[in-house]
Amino acid sequence: MTKFIYDTKSIMQQAWALTRKRVAQGRKEPISKIFSSALRQSWAKAKGAAQDFELYEEYKPDALKMGRYIELAETAERNGLKHGQSWICEENNCGRHNFQRAPRSWVGQSVCYVYAN
Repeated sequence: MTKFIYDTKSIMQQAWALTRKRVAQGRKEPISKIFSSALRQSWAKAKGAAQDFELYEEYKPDALKMGRYIELAETAERNGLKHGQSWICEENNCGRHNFQRAPRSWVGQSVCYVYAN
């Protein structure tokens, strides 16, 4: 199992941005209560991303048996992996490329097939 490191700075920034948005919308609750709710929501989103990544890591060995798997194009290039042409990962086209377990955090980013050989 891969250990996932949470970006706590990003989580706090998201929580404060959500708090500011809710206050601007005219919520009449105390800011501490609004922030508490926003922080819970930000952590839930981060935990969901971690679970998506764990599912992806579980899928990778099976994908390697088939000869290829999907990876972020930036990671493939940085690590010098043999890869194909990249495309932008969207909700509908990652499934079209026969890969159902792309982490949701990859949506909108450039991905490509990485080949085992």
